[in-house]
Amino acid sequence: MLFSERNTLADKLLADASTEGQQIVLMGSGVWFQALECTLYRLCNEYYPGHTLGSVRNPLFNSTFYSGGSVKCLNLKDRNNIKLLNSNTYSVPEMVYLVEDALGVHAYIWNEVVSPFLDGTACQVVYLGDRNAESQ
Repeated sequence: MLFSERNTLADKLLADASTEGQQIVLMGSGVWFQALECTLYRLCNEYYPGHTLGSVRNPLFNSTFYSGGSVKCLNLKDRNNIKLLNSNTYSVPEMVYLVEDALGVHAYIWNEVVSPFLDGTACQVVYLGDRNAESQ
């Protein structure tokens, strides 16, 4: 994922959460996921500090906005923040972005934890993965 693509996507996600109140979750692993998570944190602190109730990066980016929206990152490889999906206090988001460098590397975690959490909901899932892996 190119630097300009990461900036554009991160800015869109932060704008959707901060101005439209959307609940957004990014799940993934690998270099693309880590780069996008870092970009979200950087842009949030640079351009959206007056919109946030709180923004942390411990261990992954998690921000809540005055509009009621939020952006949360969950690492499928090491399961950082996966506990959010097991909590009775966390509501199902409007959008989930699955960001992986390789197709289906951590599919078992998706099947064990994420899919049951989203089952029967209106959550939209967008896959952002390696286009080359999809064509092979």
